[in-house]
Amino acid sequence: FFFPHYRLVVTGHSLGAGCAALVSLMFRQQFPKVECFAFCPPGGLFSERLAESCTDFVTSFVNDTDVIPRMSLKNLERLRDNAFETLASIKVPKVQLYKVLQRKCNDRDLAALNALLLYSPEDVPKDTDFFSQLETFRSTKRQQGSSSVHLFIPGSIIHVVKACSVNNCILSSTYNCLPQWADKDDFDEILLSPTLVGDHSTACVIANLDAVVKSFDEDSKEVETENNQDSIQIGFLTEANEMLASSSMRTPTFVCCT
Repeated sequence: FFFPHYRLVVTGHSLGAGCAALVSLMFRQQFPKVECFAFCPPGGLFSERLAESCTDFVTSFVNDTDVIPRMSLKNLERLRDNAFETLASIKVPKVQLYKVLQRKCNDRDLAALNALLLYSPEDVPKDTDFFSQLETFRSTKRQQGSSSVHLFIPGSIIHVVKACSVNNCILSSTYNCLPQWADKDDFDEILLSPTLVGDHSTACVIANLDAVVKSFDEDSKEVETENNQDSIQIGFLTEANEMLASSSMRTPTFVCCT
């Protein structure tokens, strides 16, 4: 605060990323050039208008299937509703279903497994106690309506996606990481993946970002996606590393961490 000519960079991970976005918003008037890098911020954070208003100075990173950036109230409600609908559709003993869920499943076998384990929507038995309770829940939900406010990830969003050489990432221990621009609405559901918790860890985030940076030349400033329609600038990643490593660069960094 005593050196107004200094750049201010605010950063954090998880809850710290949410704090970093809020702090940068508070500092914006005093430090117009403030920058925020939010790694895996909570999904239920900013209103739509506020999330869009900070795209110039807040960059959020989402690591593949990470559950935290998708954990808004609306997404949790949608997950609950889908879980109830799925429970009503199960046509085998729960023990059998549990055993199947413990096994890895290739995408091409998914349709056959669903047919084996689940009723189609029109064939769901309607004479069970659970279905009666589900109908009561649906009726109550319709009467109450939805009063929750849809909240979003702040700023511009970079989604680091695992690009696998096989049909199913779960079956592969090796993969490349592809960074791509994303929209706040791209994270409107919680993905039930074996990696939804692990992708949130700082170790996984750092490893995947390092893999992204190392896959490009140090002088490269632009990355083309596979369809050559979108591109993102990742030069700031290597630039940030160089700035922090250089003692001659005086860039104070306010770090929010969980």
